[in-house]
Amino acid sequence: FPDVIVNVSGGYSPTEVAEESGLVQAQLATFKESDAKLKELNADRFKLLDSLKKEARPRTSGTPAPEDEVRMLLAGEALGGVARDIRVSYDEAATAALPTLDESQQKSAQELMEKYQREMQSMLREKLGGRGGGGAPGGRGGRPPQ
Repeated sequence: FPDVIVNVSGGYSPTEVAEESGLVQAQLATFKESDAKLKELNADRFKLLDSLKKEARPRTSGTPAPEDEVRMLLAGEALGGVARDIRVSYDEAATAALPTLDESQQKSAQELMEKYQREMQSMLREKLGGRGGGGAPGGRGGRPPQ
């Protein structure tokens, strides 16, 4: 058929949607709005994380006084709780967002969420000065029971 010209570039498969489509733009707007709300929700938690990090450190060099040990222990445990709360809020938001996506988008979103979780762990670890993002189950931050 000499009158038929085939152009093999620039098309979408039947399971793809153009990024410029109204559906995708509406989804992106919803996710951006959710992300902004999540950042606002966690802003105070991140401030608290910074404050607790300072409280969990010794104030002087040498052996801390018993009351300083208690302060540091309590701050450290609270720090782990706040880190878990931050992680849970992001996990819940991600879980709530998945049903709004179609099957192919959910697969991509799952991969992005895994990447995001690794970045969140890294950010929390950095905020906690290398201690990790909440520790082991049971609220002891990975420490053995006393």
